[in-house]
Amino acid sequence: MNHPIIPAYFMTAQIDVPKNVMVRYVHLTAPEYVSMLKFTRSYRCSTDRIFSRAPYPNTIVVSEYSGRRERTVCVLPADGGCQYLFGVANLRQIDWSRKDTFPLFQFEKELNCRAPLIALHGPRPSP
Repeated sequence: MNHPIIPAYFMTAQIDVPKNVMVRYVHLTAPEYVSMLKFTRSYRCSTDRIFSRAPYPNTIVVSEYSGRRERTVCVLPADGGCQYLFGVANLRQIDWSRKDTFPLFQFEKELNCRAPLIALHGPRPSP
């Protein structure tokens, strides 16, 4: 990223969110989380760190946390990061109208994506 950004955690656990921390927690239902997980794991990306030190300018790093373990799933440069964000924003299984979408828009702005994530604001086409 080009500026300090607020990390985002997408999770199913209902926890008391700490106050006054620079982190966003987005709660997903178990089926929503599974759809995001399937999409992320099917997305073609690299797990190689593009730059040697954090915060890896102009990239999105997607990591999984389970228990006390962290695993890097994807490291996406700007173009791939924008495509990934658009894919996540358009997952039909996730009702984004009831979620904190700030992290998606924050990442979109930092990556200078060409098209805005307007799909989050309009009605979804029927299947």
